[in-house]
Formats: sequence, structure tokens, C-alpha cells
Amino acid sequence: MHIDQDAARILTDGEKQEYEVWQELLDSRGYKLLKEFLAESQVTTTSIIEHAGSWDQYLHARGQRDGLDLVLNLEALLESRIQSLVDIRTEERETASREYDELEVNLGMSQI
Repeated sequence: MHIDQDAARILTDGEKQEYEVWQELLDSRGYKLLKEFLAESQVTTTSIIEHAGSWDQYLHARGQRDGLDLVLNLEALLESRIQSLVDIRTEERETASREYDELEVNLGMSQI
């Protein structure tokens, strides 16, 4: 997970600190081992989904798979979350800038 310069300028200090903690987790040896373990479990879960003996077994395996997917795709989810924050903040700044420009024109301040 990487925060580029544009994102770093837009995110609050608290948000940057939060993502630093997430990055430490994602870079840790323990997380890499956890991902390997869960990826193995995902193979078994997929097999159960494909060959479930009952609807309950199928639903249970699907829920398990969804939980595994969440952890296995954590980095992509966090990157998406960062990008969403950046997009929201960029739009807010652009809107504020347009509103300021309109105010400036309406008040005749641009001629001062």
C-alpha cells in the first residue's frame, strides 16, 4: 500500500498515522504468514462451496469465503479507501474554489 504525494497533502495527520499503522501490519511477517494460511483455507472453502451437501453448508462456506476474501484483499481495500478520501477531499476543494471564484465575480472583487 502506497500513499502518493497528492494523497499525503490531502489526508489529515490522523489519517496518515492510521495508514502508517496499517502499512506496518501489511509489511509484517505475521501478516504474510496469516495470508498464506488463509489462502490455503480458501482452497478448501471453495471446494466446499462447489460440492456442498446442503444449503446450510453452502451458506456457511460462502460466509467463510467472504471473510477470507476481506483479509486477503485488505491491502486493495485500504488503497481504495485512501483513493476515496482523496477524491472526496479534491472535490470539496474544487467546489470551494469555484464558489469562491463565483463570489469574487459577483462582488466585483476581481477588479480590485
